[in-house]
Amino acid sequence: MSAMPFRKLVKLPTAPLRFLTFLKATRTKPHTLMLEVPPRLTKHEIGEHLTAIYGLPRPWKVNTSTFRGVWKRIGGKRRIVTYQRPTWKKAFVMWKRFDAKEPPPV
Repeated sequence: MSAMPFRKLVKLPTAPLRFLTFLKATRTKPHTLMLEVPPRLTKHEIGEHLTAIYGLPRPWKVNTSTFRGVWKRIGGKRRIVTYQRPTWKKAFVMWKRFDAKEPPPV
């Protein structure tokens, strides 16, 4: 039997990431990308997902913040209906400067 040739692993995006905003670097702050991600994703998985799927360089730092779903009330003619909005997580993905013309932040 011959050995199976090495096949390139193709990764498909299974985690929906929603772009919120991008902040350019200043003298004191790095480039920051804000994303809305599912609450189950960890910081490491977010960084790996951006590197593998979108071809971005490895992030310098990933911070996350989880927002619990708020309870809402709708008043009708006969009763009050309550429901909960979904829980979501905001990820702040940061990269150091790549521009060699400017001095590094102090």
